[in-house]
Amino acid sequence: MRKMQIFGLVLFAVFASSAVAATSAFAVHEWLLEGVAIPIGQKDLVDSETGELLLEDTKGGITGGKVDILCSGLNEGWVFNMEPPGPNGPGLDEVTEVLNLAMTSSNITDCVNDEGCVGAILVEAVNLPWETELLLNAAGQFRDLVGPGAGGTQPGWTATCSGVPDTCTGHTNVLIENNVAEKDVEALFESAGENTEFATCTRGGANTGLVEGTVLILTEVGTLAVS
Repeated sequence: MRKMQIFGLVLFAVFASSAVAATSAFAVHEWLLEGVAIPIGQKDLVDSETGELLLEDTKGGITGGKVDILCSGLNEGWVFNMEPPGPNGPGLDEVTEVLNLAMTSSNITDCVNDEGCVGAILVEAVNLPWETELLLNAAGQFRDLVGPGAGGTQPGWTATCSGVPDTCTGHTNVLIENNVAEKDVEALFESAGENTEFATCTRGGANTGLVEGTVLILTEVGTLAVS
């Protein structure tokens, strides 16, 4: 399995192309494999490995303080083009599994405390599969909209510190950039700026959950990009 390094946020199969300069009027927003659009009806399997994923609840601590944890894990999913295309084009992707580094369980114990989390840490993805849609915004950026999962539920995670669970869910708007040198794509989860989006957490409440970092995604069968 070819692996992918992640800083901060993880869990999403997303990619970008070198055609960042294209305008939304001309962009097709489709996935490419070896420079050619993935045929309609074909799904391309992608894998990823997290280096460090930052998961935060700004008010999730026992006394209402911030909780930050850094996690590593493995993700698996698909990228594909649909017919007929949606309002933003045919490009879709899907995350089907989030596993620990040993690939033996969906219970991720490869986590460490960064701030506010005491004792044993356990993280698990919730509401899989997650479906995302590729678009090109008015600023000329490729972005991936990570939306509702199974049954229309919002994607997210449950982090447990010392036996106390905290579930954070919500849609995410991810910046997508092509990495030409590595022949892969970067998905950047932003912690500040106009595109930052916060999740709702069971402990901290509305707009307290945050994922931060960069996800690098690889395919085993060639160079992956979008256009």
